[in-house]
Amino acid sequence: MQGDTAVIGLGLTGQSVLRHLAPTGRLAWAFDTRPTLDTAPAEALVPNLPIYMGSLPESAWTGIQRVVVSPGIAVSSPVLAPARVRGIEILGDVELFAQATDTPVIAITGSNGKSTVTTLVAQLLQAAGLRAPAGGNLGTPALDLLTQPADVYVLELSSFQLETTFSLRPAAAAVLNLSEDHMDRYADLEAYAAAKRRILDGAALAVLPPELAHWARADQSLRIFDPAPPEDEAAYGVQDGWLCRGGQKLVPVSALAQPTAHMLRNALAALALVEPLKLTPAQMTAAVSAFQGLPHRTEHIPTQDGIRWINDSKGTNVGATLAALNSFAQRQPVILLLGGVGKGQDFSPLAQAVQTQARSVIVYGQDRDAIAGALAGHPDLTVVDSFEEAMALARQRAQAGDTVLFSPACASFDEFPNYVARGEAFKRVVMGHEQ
Repeated sequence: MQGDTAVIGLGLTGQSVLRHLAPTGRLAWAFDTRPTLDTAPAEALVPNLPIYMGSLPESAWTGIQRVVVSPGIAVSSPVLAPARVRGIEILGDVELFAQATDTPVIAITGSNGKSTVTTLVAQLLQAAGLRAPAGGNLGTPALDLLTQPADVYVLELSSFQLETTFSLRPAAAAVLNLSEDHMDRYADLEAYAAAKRRILDGAALAVLPPELAHWARADQSLRIFDPAPPEDEAAYGVQDGWLCRGGQKLVPVSALAQPTAHMLRNALAALALVEPLKLTPAQMTAAVSAFQGLPHRTEHIPTQDGIRWINDSKGTNVGATLAALNSFAQRQPVILLLGGVGKGQDFSPLAQAVQTQARSVIVYGQDRDAIAGALAGHPDLTVVDSFEEAMALARQRAQAGDTVLFSPACASFDEFPNYVARGEAFKRVVMGHEQ
């Protein structure tokens, strides 16, 4: 019997889909838009499966009833036009995950902070003795988590993944924040927001910042998180040096390795998300105290030169850079490095914060002119071509007592394969100077 399911995209997510569907006998073919991609991993997973590269013959769609697409491929993509015309079901790996398990799920999205909150939620649950594998848009693809014993799954979900997810019913779901991102994929901010909001559709508990509280449904439990004194007994906030729910003290602020406003928000969201699991304050404090943050997210690179070097390579949008700038500008003079691929963003929201909080600004990369145009009023703004030149100039300008904040507000693809490679390059330059 010929299979009725096609798979488009053969990266890590696509390979997880092949692993999941191979035993079902429903696979018909796989396809990737990259003509030179190494297909050996896919061929090893499903021997003799037809694999198309670069282009797809029209005849391949005959008999197909559903197509599973990787997150990087938009539903509106031309490659999916034949599926749309034929009324073929288009779904993603997270939808397959949702159909395959009844185990409770905690789901997290947002423009920034997703990975940090996802990791912290998993550590909170593990501190309470629960098996809580974490993945999705972070690390392990969702479908591969199904092979791990679990009391609760913790999923980081991107807007791309949520576009093709319909059956997920999280025990708790959070939208951490919303700022422009992926404007090269979405028509406008509202289209991007609509994709993010989908995470709440089937959630029993919605965890939201005050500005997004109206997204919760009337029949949904709602928890607001905000690093201010809680307004009611259901709100999570900060008061008298404690992370609190209402008037209940949960975790001392001193337990956080980085007690910045951004990290306080992340920790409050994580505590709200695990509320249904009824952790004790002692369990919460143990997990929060042990959490040291993630690489490339406002990561301090220790040096002996008296300069505070901050690697925020994961800051790939304006909102992330604003959060990082607000976290560090109150402490020391800031030299800000930013640039790369702007993804169609409007950089003007950075202008006021940069004007008042950055002593010096260095802009580089593919969209340097657009960024520099938005920040043109800054008295010490320099534009260079490359990351290497930006780092050399930062080194030249930085003095003991300064903070050099590398928070690019952009994707890395003009010079690096991903934000990790970019962050590692930053660390190599900083540490190389130390040696």
